[in-house]
Amino acid sequence: MRFYPSSISAGLWRHRHFRSQDVDFVGGYLQPGETFVDVGANVGQLSLAAAMRVTPSGQVIAIEAHPRTCKYLQGNVRLNDLTIEIHNVAIGTNPECAPAYVAPENLFSIQVFQFHPSRC
Repeated sequence: MRFYPSSISAGLWRHRHFRSQDVDFVGGYLQPGETFVDVGANVGQLSLAAAMRVTPSGQVIAIEAHPRTCKYLQGNVRLNDLTIEIHNVAIGTNPECAPAYVAPENLFSIQVFQFHPSRC
């Protein structure tokens, strides 16, 4: 797998064992033609591994709420020439909106606070 430079991809490159159990599980569990949904896809490590295993007859859907991280995910999918359906949305139990906070010290993390309809 190839990744665009980011703090997440640098960590994956420097520490190759990081989350390797997850990637190994995805590669060993999924079969060609199956569907894989990655909620909180981040830069796409698991989505990419799944797409390499299930496509072209299967489908991978990657969901990432953070706009900047989603752009890295989109770039990583293009860089690896894979087909993954990407959604830049958050997933929750309430169909309404929820305020989110992006910490300036960690640009790849989002905190979602308790839902208050009056704040949306």
